[in-house]
Amino acid sequence: MKTYFEYNGFKVQDYKDKEFAKYEVSGTNKCFDDIAEAILYCIGKAEGDSNESQLSVHIDTFLTMVRK
Repeated sequence: MKTYFEYNGFKVQDYKDKEFAKYEVSGTNKCFDDIAEAILYCIGKAEGDSNESQLSVHIDTFLTMVRK
């Protein structure tokens, strides 16, 4: 399994079922098709300051700002 990013014990890796998702964050049950979203989630989980819904809002907001 290829690791694309690692931070404080969490890793963004290939997901076993490519038809479902391309990447997974180890130590969680989250899978993603977008590597940027997976990396941001990985960092957020490693920092541990937000609950799942807050973390999702922060990631969505950040990606929206960056992509505009």
